[in-house]
Amino acid sequence: ATKAPPIRHFPTPPPGRLVTYRDSGLDLLAAVKARDTRTLCVLITGYASLPMAVEALKRGAYDFVQKPFKVAELEAVLDRALDYARTLRQVEAYQKELEARVVARVAEFKAFHDESLQLNELLCQSLLATDEAAAVAPFLEHLRQRWAPAGMALLMPRGEGWLPLVQDGPRPWSAARPLPPPGGLEL
Repeated sequence: ATKAPPIRHFPTPPPGRLVTYRDSGLDLLAAVKARDTRTLCVLITGYASLPMAVEALKRGAYDFVQKPFKVAELEAVLDRALDYARTLRQVEAYQKELEARVVARVAEFKAFHDESLQLNELLCQSLLATDEAAAVAPFLEHLRQRWAPAGMALLMPRGEGWLPLVQDGPRPWSAARPLPPPGGLEL
């Protein structure tokens, strides 16, 4: 009987399919790992030695089984490999979720930083103002752009009452009940 020529093409089998190879299992392992490093490979050989098993594991084999073997032993190895593959997929999914969370948090921090810079600029503008209404005008404009309230007012305590510096839109608080006196507020 003549020996069959070695196989040189390594098609990717569907998950769960058994692949056989006529050359060295280490060559097949190298070819499979070159195609996809995440593939879990279990080498089965009839010519096992400790140096060969160590070399297979160094090259990325998940496990090494020596012939003859019992089906239960092979099933146990494959079950462990499948559990490991599931765990790797879970870790990969978790890592992607964490990366997405980090990207979202960085975007939030960037927005916060940008708004802090904008408010700092508004503060610098307000320091140049000559009266209170002009000093708060940039902040109120920022509030209008940021939240678009239906109405807002800026009241300053004056004596026993309130002096409206800025008043824009409806005043629902005054319709329901009068404002408390300035001295009654605890800051």
